[in-house]
Amino acid sequence: TLYNITANHSINVTCKKIRFNIVATAGNNGTISPSGNITVYYGDNLQFVPAPNVGYEVEHITVDGTVVDSLTSFTLYNITANHSINVTFKKIQFNIVATAGNNGTISPNGSVSVEYGDNLQFVPAPNVGYEVEHITVDGTIVDSLASFTFYNITANHSINVTFKKIRFNIVATAGNNGTISPSGNITVYYGDTLQFVPAPNVGYE
Repeated sequence: TLYNITANHSINVTCKKIRFNIVATAGNNGTISPSGNITVYYGDNLQFVPAPNVGYEVEHITVDGTVVDSLTSFTLYNITANHSINVTFKKIQFNIVATAGNNGTISPNGSVSVEYGDNLQFVPAPNVGYEVEHITVDGTIVDSLASFTFYNITANHSINVTFKKIRFNIVATAGNNGTISPSGNITVYYGDTLQFVPAPNVGYE
């Protein structure tokens, strides 16, 4: 206001664009870009992109204290106020599905949750009279019958064990002047019963 004007005057005003502050932070095991205190101008758009460390994934992106529905990036459009954005990370989890056929178990079994980089051993336990037939991992038979360990897990997997009855070999032979029945190499299974009958030639016993 010019008061009690007694002369000519000039008046000039200059304007500047309104500035706002965006505070971008990240929890452990990753970063966000851009980060820190970022100055933006009224009406600007600004995209934030989280970058998890190896073995981690985005847990939440929180804007002004509210979790948003994106895990890959978040853009503030037509900015007209100060804001805060925070990203948190969690270790990537995978699922191992372990199953066993009849006549035995595998431990652990079922759907087992593991984290990126974990190791996990699976041990089959045949019932009495049975032994491991195959351990199959992701559809492929492996060369172990005692156990199998997943090392440095970076994907989902499946493991299955099958069992078979233990087999034994009976070798039946006879000397001269008679036979035995059955004879030769005979395969039997755990717990079987098998009778052998000798047959002497005439004049022998």
